[in-house]
Amino acid sequence: VNHRVVVLVVALAPSADRMLQDDADGMLPRDRLCLGHGHRHSRRSDVRLGALIRLQRDSMPWVRRTSPIRPCRALKKDRNFVLQAVRMSGAALRHVSDKLRKDREVVLAAVRCSSAALQFAAEELQQDKELVSIAVQLDGLVLRFASELLRKKLRSDKELVSAAVSSHGLALQYAVEELRADKRIASIAVGRHGMALEFVTEDLCRDRELVMVAVARNGAALQFAGDEFKRDREVVLAAVRSDGYALAFAAMELQHDHEVLRARMW
Repeated sequence: VNHRVVVLVVALAPSADRMLQDDADGMLPRDRLCLGHGHRHSRRSDVRLGALIRLQRDSMPWVRRTSPIRPCRALKKDRNFVLQAVRMSGAALRHVSDKLRKDREVVLAAVRCSSAALQFAAEELQQDKELVSIAVQLDGLVLRFASELLRKKLRSDKELVSAAVSSHGLALQYAVEELRADKRIASIAVGRHGMALEFVTEDLCRDRELVMVAVARNGAALQFAGDEFKRDREVVLAAVRSDGYALAFAAMELQHDHEVLRARMW
């Protein structure tokens, strides 16, 4: 395979993900040029990409030649091409061959580009703790893509949960109750995303310091705070300054409070 051509094809394609996508029969009509329906691109780009794909096809004699622009099925199995593609668009992993979804190097490259690519990895790699840890550090919410068995183990892993909530506060929902009751972890979570207050334990929902951090980050988190804080003018003021619509979650007497209403207007 002419690897320089491979790199050029991926670089010029508007989406490496679409570059590896094909129709049900594995062939692409000429007018799509491996770019996908509805994609806006110039005719000049079509010509340049088409010429490069033809060059790639000519370097792969095993590709069917019934059409000048139909190499996508073969590209899905071309490890070098796939590596270049997933480094540009991790989601391209969904279109590659099953064999390459089991290839740790390919999956790692995809995950480093887009952590959510973990969902397209082979099941055995979704059980790889090191690989999942790398993905979670980039986006805690991808913990949901780990295998069920591994997810049960990781939910109680304090170090990994801390890394997960540091990248995305809402990842707290995947932690065991013991860690959701840990104020340090909860503080990190609500500091990243106020709405993570929904997933802390009831006792922490009554922790004024934690609630203040949450509503200052996202006023709507007031709905998950203890009832006493919905009547607390200082807490409600912090919430409506962050999000005016948070007033709906305040106690009725504060919904008509002049100071609170002024804070909401500004």
